Amino acid sequence: MSSEHFPLEIVKLFVDNLDLEQDKQSLIACTNVSRSFRACSQERLFRTIKLTYPNTPTIQNHGFARPLLNILRTNPAIARSIRHFHVENFHSEGYWFARDDDPYIFHIRPEYRYIPDKILSSILGKLQYLKSFALEVQPYYSKPQEILSYRLVSSLISMFSRTKVAEIRLTRAVGIPVSEIAVHCPHLRRLSLRHTKCWSTTKERPVNSFEIPPLSQHDRGLGYLEHLELDNDSMISVSFLLDRIDSDMPCFLALSRLRELKISGNASLLMSLASKIITGAAETLEVFSWEIDDESSEYESLPLTALKQVPSLRSLRLAFTMNSRTSFIDPLPWLLGALKLLRELKDLEDVFIAYAIYRGDFPVSEQLLDWSSAFDTLLSDDRIFRKLRHVVVVDVVDTMHPLGIDEVPRTSVKVSEMFPKLRNRKMIRMESKTRESDWQGMYEVE
Repeated sequence: MSSEHFPLEIVKLFVDNLDLEQDKQSLIACTNVSRSFRACSQERLFRTIKLTYPNTPTIQNHGFARPLLNILRTNPAIARSIRHFHVENFHSEGYWFARDDDPYIFHIRPEYRYIPDKILSSILGKLQYLKSFALEVQPYYSKPQEILSYRLVSSLISMFSRTKVAEIRLTRAVGIPVSEIAVHCPHLRRLSLRHTKCWSTTKERPVNSFEIPPLSQHDRGLGYLEHLELDNDSMISVSFLLDRIDSDMPCFLALSRLRELKISGNASLLMSLASKIITGAAETLEVFSWEIDDESSEYESLPLTALKQVPSLRSLRLAFTMNSRTSFIDPLPWLLGALKLLRELKDLEDVFIAYAIYRGDFPVSEQLLDWSSAFDTLLSDDRIFRKLRHVVVVDVVDTMHPLGIDEVPRTSVKVSEMFPKLRNRKMIRMESKTRESDWQGMYEVE
């Protein structure tokens, strides 16, 4: 039988069983078998595009993404195959250059020439059916964190609306009017904003700066965000989003059915926002994660107070990220008080605690034993947390630790010995992880 006569279902089954990592060459070869094999293979090969810009924004690298744009222009079917588009290390709205022909001048007296992006904007205009999108903007050298150009921001909002993307992750993407997402993206389910500042503390960019087509009547049903992540830098952007949702202006996205909230930081506004979001989603919220980076011994409890109203919470995840001062001992009294505050959460199943290793060892004092004993008794009492099954403690060491990773003594064994009741019930598990940059995933132990 000719390959052209294979049923399309058989071709898709064959192609889908090829592993993209191990059988990539086989997938490429399939594009030459027949038209049906080509279509199915291209769909697999281009389903996920990861565009990583070079580390140095020079004039030679400024057009780095042009080859991809040329491919999408000549073969629109490839653009229709892309479901996940991730842009990393983006800093292509300009470049550094030397002021004369001396190559050493570049390192001594460089200048930065700002040029609004055209290539990435054009690529975004070609995308049709996305499931996820990620943009990581990387400031280079001494160049300040710049606001994204009007053209690029307009292309982003338009693409979000047109492709009906379900997941958006923005990192250091300054100047995006997040409230516009509530107007144009009712299909959005997951939104992550890290270090994504607003262009002003008092207002967002004017809406009339963007040429974004309005939603059709068919798409104007109210959508519900299920996952939200924000930090100290992103809190003003999210406050504008909440203001838009609460206003009488057109809005097609709500947070009242949020299932997971992740926050990072301790700023007062962030605490207030988190409490407001938790209260609004009290009936559906299931997972709360918090990266706590306060250097002092006084930890904020406002979001946890709001969690008392959340009967469906099943997972509490806390990371103490200040490795300059914090060990597992330092937040233990606060942690004990926080768990006592949440003792009404009868459906809580998992407690995850991560902390940075700085002092590799610690003395076991009488006060510490009292705290750990109360902690052990509270969490092991099935009359209080009747559904609690897992207590996971993660010690995290930075790859740049001055002692070196191999020289840092892990505290897992000593910490485990402090909780005999949890250990006897096989409820506690110790994990060790190594991080290179941020804390994402450090306290997400399955």
